[in-house]
Amino acid sequence: MNTTENQKWQLDLLRELIRTSFKLRYNDSVLGFIWVILKPLLTFTVLFIVFSNFKSDVYGSIETFQVYLLVGVVFYGYFSESILSGMDSLLGLAHIILKVQFPKQLAVLSSQGLALINFFFSLIILIAISLLNPIQPTLLSLLNFVYAISVLTVSAYSISLFSSVITVRFRDLKQIFEILLQLGFYLSPIIYPITLIPESYRDIYMLNPVTIVIQSARAALITGEVLYFKELTIIMLGALCVILIGRIYFSKFVKRVTEYY
Repeated sequence: MNTTENQKWQLDLLRELIRTSFKLRYNDSVLGFIWVILKPLLTFTVLFIVFSNFKSDVYGSIETFQVYLLVGVVFYGYFSESILSGMDSLLGLAHIILKVQFPKQLAVLSSQGLALINFFFSLIILIAISLLNPIQPTLLSLLNFVYAISVLTVSAYSISLFSSVITVRFRDLKQIFEILLQLGFYLSPIIYPITLIPESYRDIYMLNPVTIVIQSARAALITGEVLYFKELTIIMLGALCVILIGRIYFSKFVKRVTEYY
């Protein structure tokens, strides 16, 4: 099999893995695929009802609070799902990995692909609600919005290359990450404006990459500003470096995962 045929075979296999994972996730659910749209929408609705009551006091400077909140919910939800799906990628396909020989990195990629598909449908909700609000995006800011998504995607994948292998050996790692991601939700400016953070701590607070991505996406969509482009690029370059190291780590240790199934 030449290089072109091998790449085509891997691409076809990746599509099939994503399709299969998508069907299995929602096959036993009563609402099925509707959960893809319903989950972020319900989260947004609850948070909006609760925190909009404080808008006059704390959120007075946020004119488009609906869009502001939904961007945070959708983006952080995508990041969380990508991380947790990546951790489960090798375990979730154990029945295939034990029987069929194929590049194991495709298991990780398929988990990220599934999370990206779910994010796409959440993005439709975000766009629909955004159009009902006085937003002022520009072509350049929308490109930066897409760039912010790509930074989040690459970052999640870079983490998954390590976590997918480690989770097979240490199953409790997923529960630990679920707690950390829940903590990260409140440590990121999702339900509150960044102005609530004291200026003396704001520089430290902005070291959180997710904060930079969310704030950049909000500015791009709501006001048409291109913010934190330099910081996004630094995060992207860092994530790409982690991927290079992660591929070496993954290739070295993935051969041993069958010992722990």
